[in-house]
Parts: sequence; structure tokens; C-alpha cells
Amino acid sequence: MRVPQRLTAVGLVLVLLAACSDSGQNAASTTTAASTSTTDPRNAVTYDDHLLADDFIAWARSHDRRVPALADSVRLILGPEASIELVLDNPQDRSAWVFPVEDFRGYVGPFKPLNSLAGPQNVTVRMGPHQTCANPAPPVPADLASLRHIAIEATGIDSCGYWYSIDLFVNDANLIEAVIFDLYEP
Repeated sequence: MRVPQRLTAVGLVLVLLAACSDSGQNAASTTTAASTSTTDPRNAVTYDDHLLADDFIAWARSHDRRVPALADSVRLILGPEASIELVLDNPQDRSAWVFPVEDFRGYVGPFKPLNSLAGPQNVTVRMGPHQTCANPAPPVPADLASLRHIAIEATGIDSCGYWYSIDLFVNDANLIEAVIFDLYEP
């Protein structure tokens, strides 16, 4: 029996779409991939969220890049349990983005969140709380819970020892008010 060409072409298109699809969970771009959730609209990565995350990543990777949308002062927090917190009164000054501590979770400091993003590895952009490599999601500090939560995580790593996240907390004016830098805790 001969199959009409039209049905064969439709079948081929469906097979190609299935092969290229990742079940609608991730949308890829050159440096980021966004996970979306259909159950809670607050967990869907919007176009503006992607722009803000991409601007922040580009700023971290290039000294020539314009500063992303930062509030007048930004809270810089080391770890979701707020081990150390700094208030950056001039967040546009890249040299201020440093935690002056000697150790954190078995890593040797000082810790520079922007340097983590400066590497060539890929990152994923997600909305809301997320697990920390192999551990469940830590709670978000209560005073940040009302802000939009955009998480940037290292992907394509071969060990949790290389995992990090930079979580941006964004106000209604679309300005970054707080940033949590986290490393995997062995």
C-alpha cells in the first residue's frame, strides 16, 4: 500500500518536533534556559525576567556592559540562610560585589558572585525557589518572599562542587533589590 506524500510529510514534521521538544519544560537561548511552570503563574519566566537575567549575566561577563536594572541600594546575601549580608549603596561599582570572608561551606574566600558568572559555563534561569544541586530548595528569607525571584544556576557541570546560584529578587519597578549568592554545601 502506498502512503500519500502529504501524510508522510506530516509524519516527518511530527517526528522532528517530538525529537526537538523537551516537553515544554525548558526554552533555550545562547547562554540561558528557562524552566516554566504552568501551575503557578508567578513561577513562569517572562520575557522581562529573561531580559533582566541576561543583562545581569552580560554585566558580570563584560566590564564594558551597561549596568543592569539595580535598585539604588542592593542587599548582597551569602547563602539563603543569610550567613553574611552586605548592603551595596553603590551597586554599580563591580568591586563592591565581594564577600570578605575566608570560608563558606568548605570553600575558600573571598567570594565574588560576579566572577562566578564570568566563566564560560552555561546557566539556567528559573523562577522561584530551586534545589541546590542535590539538596532540596532552601527557604527564601521571609522579607524577600514578596519580591519576584529569578534564579540563575550553573548547568552542564560534572560535580556539585561546581554548582552555584545567583538569585535575583526584583521589585514591582523591575529593579533588583537583593541578590543571594549560594554554593553547594557538601
